[in-house]
Amino acid sequence: MVYKCCVPQCRGNYEGGPKVHVFKFPDSEDIKNAWLNAIPREHFIPTKYSRVCEVHFKSAEVLWESVYFDEKSGRTLTAPLERPKLKDGAVPSVFPGCPSYLSSGSQSVRDSPRKKRQRKEAAAVERATAESLQTYADYESKHVCSTYDELVLLCKSAKTSVFWDLINRPDKLAYVHISFEDAPVLTYTVTIKSDMTLTCYYQGVQLKNLSQLNFPLIVNNINQITDVLTTIENLHHGDCKVSDKYAVVKSLLDTMNSDDEEHQNFVNFLSTQLELIQQPKNGLKYNTELFVFASLVSIISPHAYKFIRSSGNIILPHPNTIRRLCYSFKFGPETEQLEENFLFYVKNKVSQLTPQERHVVLMVDEIHIKQFLDYKGGNIVGSSFNSENAASSAHVFMVQSVSTAVRELPMTSRRPAVRPGWVRRGFVCRE
Repeated sequence: MVYKCCVPQCRGNYEGGPKVHVFKFPDSEDIKNAWLNAIPREHFIPTKYSRVCEVHFKSAEVLWESVYFDEKSGRTLTAPLERPKLKDGAVPSVFPGCPSYLSSGSQSVRDSPRKKRQRKEAAAVERATAESLQTYADYESKHVCSTYDELVLLCKSAKTSVFWDLINRPDKLAYVHISFEDAPVLTYTVTIKSDMTLTCYYQGVQLKNLSQLNFPLIVNNINQITDVLTTIENLHHGDCKVSDKYAVVKSLLDTMNSDDEEHQNFVNFLSTQLELIQQPKNGLKYNTELFVFASLVSIISPHAYKFIRSSGNIILPHPNTIRRLCYSFKFGPETEQLEENFLFYVKNKVSQLTPQERHVVLMVDEIHIKQFLDYKGGNIVGSSFNSENAASSAHVFMVQSVSTAVRELPMTSRRPAVRPGWVRRGFVCRE
């Protein structure tokens, strides 16, 4: 149904007249009376079909789109309306064809102070957002690169500390720091290859990580390079995190390979302790060698183990951790007396190894021990399996992989030899 305008002298939506949008009378009695007083029509009583067209309202009073102010982004969002609507409180005031005094003019309706303040704030935020986006675009164009040639140009134009000297080669870029004492020494080197990978060196030793950065590092921004250079310079002057110093020492220890097994074990121990220092206290992870060592010391002398651990000189697992792990493999005085459970740990360990790691060498040695009996966990330990005498010697084992670094020292049990000279696993009693 096409509604026609009820204002005198208006041909809106009449036959031969213009096609216009119309609005019904408001439900509010106050605004409805304001409409009736404004329309130049005496004794007019509107019905549910009475309408007033858009021509009789000021342009600012007719809304053709929905406006929403996003406080998070500071932007004013707009969307076209399927049908126009009037502003709240709008009253018809334009009556073409009627005496001019009946129309209040075509000037726009003034916004309230609150809406005016919101409009100004929105405009200010939009300007700030546009400026920020432009600043970011300018930054990207000046600092970000996609090719090695662009990276070289950025490095040449970037301002760096006098601490560094830049060396440019066809397929490599290097920042170097040379210390001059008795003879020049190349202390620090930061290289960038043509594939845009960055690597750091200290006296020729490659650093694996520094300030939560792992090397080699893919770079596409000049600021990534300057951050690495600044971190190394602070490291040289002592103005850096302790973890950065640990990272350098750890990298140096990893390169110290020695044919002397005792010396290599000492280096491995220091490397392990450095790793533990950098780990959170509630998430320490111990390697196999250190855990076996701690377990043996804890079993032989719990008081000595607690003293060593409490001294703070060595980071060792808590006794409860050792006990919990040993119990998880069902180790104990009762289990040790059962033949079928003696290699329980080794069997479980083998299931976790790769086929290459399963090629192992079994090394056996005999240790003479002092005969004694002890009371642990509600059981008497130290005696032989089929003898009342205490064990006088022990056969100890080590299983070591041939092609990998896997090495295990399985827990032993107290077992006797059936007859003199018969080699068996664990503790034995010689007759």
